[in-house]
Amino acid sequence: NGHNNLTTGGWSNLYPESITDTIGSMTAQALVHRSTSTDSLSHYQKPLVGMCSYNFAIANVDDFVDIALTLILLEIGLLLDVIGTVVLSDPWLIGPLASTLGSKSRMAGMVNMMQDHMVAAAPREAMIPADLVYSYAMNHYVVGNSCPVGGTTGDLGGYTAIPPLTVTSA
Repeated sequence: NGHNNLTTGGWSNLYPESITDTIGSMTAQALVHRSTSTDSLSHYQKPLVGMCSYNFAIANVDDFVDIALTLILLEIGLLLDVIGTVVLSDPWLIGPLASTLGSKSRMAGMVNMMQDHMVAAAPREAMIPADLVYSYAMNHYVVGNSCPVGGTTGDLGGYTAIPPLTVTSA
């Protein structure tokens, strides 16, 4: 939907064609990355999470760009966590999963430029445990009980949404 809005919808002509074409490429890359994950899960006869329903609070292109960057950074952190988890048990997964990190980082850089920010140069990416990534997604974007898993509709494959952190004092 974001790409459609950037090319033919209400946000067209906000960015040069080279940027909107890149967003289209990012969409295609995300589908390839999803296939890498589902192929790996299928190989081990693990249940696949069906398509969930999402609710993204996107009123304008700035909201789209903010959410896109958040999701890309969550994906990078999750990939690092998964790679660290499977390094000994399933080393053949390292190559396919690690190969997506470069494109995810370039995606984040492109979104930084869309925000009129410098591309964020960092010595390392943050590893984010899967439990926290899925909890964030469940709390912010996934419509409750909309993810079919193993023929039932519920959470994301056994991950539980952690309640939002409440800070009681500074």
